[in-house]
Amino acid sequence: IAIDDPGRSLSRTHARFGLDPAGFWVEDCGSANGTAVVGPDGSAVQVHPGERVRVPEGGAVRLGDRTFTVRPLP
Repeated sequence: IAIDDPGRSLSRTHARFGLDPAGFWVEDCGSANGTAVVGPDGSAVQVHPGERVRVPEGGAVRLGDRTFTVRPLP
C-alpha cells in the first residue's frame, strides 16, 4: 500500500497488515518511526517488530506521522 507521506515519517517497508479469522492485525517491520494501535478509547499500544497486534473495530493504526481508522466493510 502506498501512503502519501510528505513528512517522510514512513520507512520504505514500514509494516505488514493482515486479516485472519480473529480479525485485522498489524506488524511493525523494524521501522524507524514506529507503529502503534490506538483503541477507540484513545489508548495506544506500541507494536514491536515481529509482533502482530490486533486492531479493534473503530481503532486506528499509527504509522510514523500517518494514521488510519479500521472500519468493517458494509
